[in-house]
Amino acid sequence: MKRSIILCVALLMAVAMMAQGRCQMTVTDKDGYSNIRKGMTTKSSVVRKVATGTDVYVTPTGTNWYRISLSPNGGYIGYIHNSCVNIPNDIPTLYKVTDKDGYTNVRQQATTKSAIVKKMMKGEEFEGLVALVNGEFSRWVGVLDANRHLVGFVYETNVLAIAQ
Repeated sequence: MKRSIILCVALLMAVAMMAQGRCQMTVTDKDGYSNIRKGMTTKSSVVRKVATGTDVYVTPTGTNWYRISLSPNGGYIGYIHNSCVNIPNDIPTLYKVTDKDGYTNVRQQATTKSAIVKKMMKGEEFEGLVALVNGEFSRWVGVLDANRHLVGFVYETNVLAIAQ
């Protein structure tokens, strides 16, 4: 019985990890490559180098580091500092919060079970990206801060795209 419960919990955790949202960005490090690290520090070992210009898929961590994948379907390989990636100018869309509750929650992951990283008030505008979940466009929008760093996700029914 205990073994079955442990297996079920492990399976649910694996499914939740696979469903995390991610947004496409491009490596822009001026050195010609960026280090992908095992942990969220420059003292952590380098697990791979990725060339400038490479499209990558990132998920926020609540720090200045992103979890990174080379595929929209997942397969995280490590962490990259948010200063090493950027969003092409033609991709973000301007959104406005329209939630009937007067605010919307920005979540760390693209799921309602994820931690709330901030609240955005009705009428507030922000740049955002449609998030990918399991390699497909989802109903979640990645929220960018003023420095164009991905901070979290909001559900699309709580916002309105107003310009691209």
